[in-house]
Amino acid sequence: MKTGTITAISHEGRGIIKTMGEKTTFVDFALRGEEITYDVYAQRSKFDEAKAVSILQPSNKRVVPPCPYFGTCGGCSLQHMSHSEQIRLKQDTLLQHLQHYANLTPENILEPLLGPIWHYRHKAQFSVHYQPETKKAILGFKQTNTHDIVDIKACLILPPHINSADLCTLINRLSIADAVQALDVAIGDEETALILHHTKPLTESDITKIKNFSQKNSFQFYTVWKTKPKVFVKLHPQDDNTFLSYTIDDVALQFHPADFIQINPDINRKMVAQALNFLDLKPTDHVLDLYCGIGNFSLPIAKKVASVTGIEGLDDMVKRAAHNALLNKITNVQFFKADLQKNSNNPWTTQKYDKLVIDPPRTGAHMAMVLKMNIPHIVYISCDAATLARDAAVLAKQGYRLTHAGIIDMFPHTKHVESMAVFRHALS
Repeated sequence: MKTGTITAISHEGRGIIKTMGEKTTFVDFALRGEEITYDVYAQRSKFDEAKAVSILQPSNKRVVPPCPYFGTCGGCSLQHMSHSEQIRLKQDTLLQHLQHYANLTPENILEPLLGPIWHYRHKAQFSVHYQPETKKAILGFKQTNTHDIVDIKACLILPPHINSADLCTLINRLSIADAVQALDVAIGDEETALILHHTKPLTESDITKIKNFSQKNSFQFYTVWKTKPKVFVKLHPQDDNTFLSYTIDDVALQFHPADFIQINPDINRKMVAQALNFLDLKPTDHVLDLYCGIGNFSLPIAKKVASVTGIEGLDDMVKRAAHNALLNKITNVQFFKADLQKNSNNPWTTQKYDKLVIDPPRTGAHMAMVLKMNIPHIVYISCDAATLARDAAVLAKQGYRLTHAGIIDMFPHTKHVESMAVFRHALS
């Protein structure tokens, strides 16, 4: 065990110890200015990784984590840090990445978009692990720095009606408890769905137990056996409705429980409203939405402009977006499937657009294709500050100004940084 003082914080929220003549050490769960004892658990060629053992001199930014699994569960690595300090860290991370990778400072730094910091997560996947020695399955999330599972009885970032202890009890009552791999949770505005992933077929008795549990808790319940392609079977209720839904203003968006959606509905609504504001939409505008998903941005935009074209790489998402347009009687929007990580010669690439909204995956956007579209006004939503900065550098070289940037508190208590940036071409 060693003793040291934390002199800085990494972008992931780990304390940094720099000692003359020694490698830099990154310390989990330590804050700037703290004197600590720590144990090194990994030695790399250029740095070491460690975990704080005791806090000899605590920071005034330190709080007591309310979750009993903090420090073991790999989900919420910043619970020891006050929420205001989490926000400061993430805003600094965004601005430092923009400066380091793109030599850019936003003309205007946006106030952080804030929302609930507990019980906010409406989409999650529990891992399930069967223990032969106890003949019991445990349900939870991956441990920090391992693939082991933490047996979670309750998760404070999921809504209170998701009782993981009850879910685990259900799994252990099934004859196939040793074949269950995961359990997904998906929550809409009104309903909750569960998806059980398993590698053996359910018995009739298993199905009865699942139906009784689902009826008691008012859950939709799906199972997916290990098949390719995956086939989702709805066990309860036995009807043809396979959708949950959420609303943004007066737009209803339906989604299958297995679909990708933004996991924080309160922040998502604020994020969409902010994006629409910075797009400065006009009734004559033609707008392109890349990585459009189920129409989260496309459909609210379409109610304010001449036309919207939404592009998505997954066929199911394209169908869902078109379904949502029909559901909301929105007729000035088209959706197309395309691989957005490659150049495309599809007809939509030859049209002229006034505005672009882009919400790419963590790997960032395919900038050659974005530049090819030559759209003067861009709102870029990012879930990775480093790839946003990389893409911002490309836009800056092509004459775009970074007029606004700031963070969105989509994932409180985690190291993940959601952000929004606004670009305007200098000639527009």
